[in-house]
Amino acid sequence: MRYLHNLGIAFGQLANAITGGDPDETLASRCWRSRLTHPWKSLCFLLDFCFFWQTNEKREGHCQQAWQYDMQRLHIQTTLLLCKSHRRAEP
Repeated sequence: MRYLHNLGIAFGQLANAITGGDPDETLASRCWRSRLTHPWKSLCFLLDFCFFWQTNEKREGHCQQAWQYDMQRLHIQTTLLLCKSHRRAEP
């Protein structure tokens, strides 16, 4: 199940990169962040509609949850965050 979840994140990041966004952010996250402007508002509505089963008890849809997930960097494994080789070099 984790494998499919990771593939979904990878697809979302690829879609965002193809549309000119940050390759480390998913398209759904970008839609939520830019939801007040066209065409992102429509795309956010469409993604939330397509992933309706992910709406939680707080009425947060897929895009809002994806944005929260990206901001908390939950898609990065803890072992990678703690690994020295993946940290930025200090100036």
